[in-house]
Amino acid sequence: MAGLNGRDVKVAFTRATTWGTPASVTKQINLKSLDGFHAKPGMVVDESFQQAFLGQGEMGDYAPSTPELQMDLRYDGAGPLLVAAACGSAAAPAVVSSVAASSLVAYSHVLTLATDLTKFYTFAADFGGSGSAGTSFVLELPSAKPKGFSIQVGDNGKMQLAVPLVASKAVYNSAINVNSTIGGAVADPLANRVFRKQGVFRMNFQGAGTLAAGDAQNVKEVIITASRPLADADQVFGQDYIIEPDDDGWAEFGVDLTFPRMTSANANSLVIGWPAGTALKADFTFSGNYINSVTQYGMLFQFPALQITEWDAPLTGHAQVRPIAKCMARLATSSPSGMAWVQPLKVTITNMNSANLLA
Repeated sequence: MAGLNGRDVKVAFTRATTWGTPASVTKQINLKSLDGFHAKPGMVVDESFQQAFLGQGEMGDYAPSTPELQMDLRYDGAGPLLVAAACGSAAAPAVVSSVAASSLVAYSHVLTLATDLTKFYTFAADFGGSGSAGTSFVLELPSAKPKGFSIQVGDNGKMQLAVPLVASKAVYNSAINVNSTIGGAVADPLANRVFRKQGVFRMNFQGAGTLAAGDAQNVKEVIITASRPLADADQVFGQDYIIEPDDDGWAEFGVDLTFPRMTSANANSLVIGWPAGTALKADFTFSGNYINSVTQYGMLFQFPALQITEWDAPLTGHAQVRPIAKCMARLATSSPSGMAWVQPLKVTITNMNSANLLA
């Protein structure tokens, strides 16, 4: 009998509105792992005196499931939706260009930082679908809230997206999401991956002029992290899973840079500005395939106030010195040239999706 493998598993999700109550999933998502999805019930046994051996246990509270979604970063599909949820606010899409009698329309989605995260989702995984090897069950996370994201370079220069979640508890007997529900959800596109070769990272001093082509950095790796701490351990009477996690600390936004060579730009300027607390500004632009003859798929990350928190230039023997700068994106005291806002991070995604990412 053939066993179950990743080819047989499908995962889908949708926005939910009531914590602990599942919604019917509508969009599939291309994941690489389901680590952390399964239930975490706590078994209670009686360890009191006058027993020769421990008796049978009973199930108590469920610890929250805490998966970290791993996927390729794409200009379309599930990734942008989850990045939007981790930012917290998404503007209505605006038409950038329209070609061929409006059949090829490019839309711009502007994501900004909400003070509190309020969006959460139902996820459901179909293990076996049509019954491979006689295996066919659904693992459901009725409520799961993103608490940030990270983006970095993966194999062969493809960009990787990770989204950590905090979930209520997993169930295996959902009446809402069954095998056919997941199988009928809209497929997540496999095309339009984001690659390192499509990216340009620019940076200059915060008080300098608008970022221009001359500010592009010869950088080997950029890691963007958004961390939104959530209260994820609040159990209450009347239920065996946590209440909806709420903001529980300062949000942090990191930009880690690794340079392939030491130069005056990435050594002298940064190493002097680092102990002085000098503020920088930066943007990180990816440009993909053309949507139409005018506009490309795009992803833009903008930081009006970056401060270096760590700087190092590891040197071993005669190897190249590759400087490393760890930065934190802060709330700017005023909007710098070319950036008319002060929030630590703003994301702009250009694709063909005409719907609000957080609608």
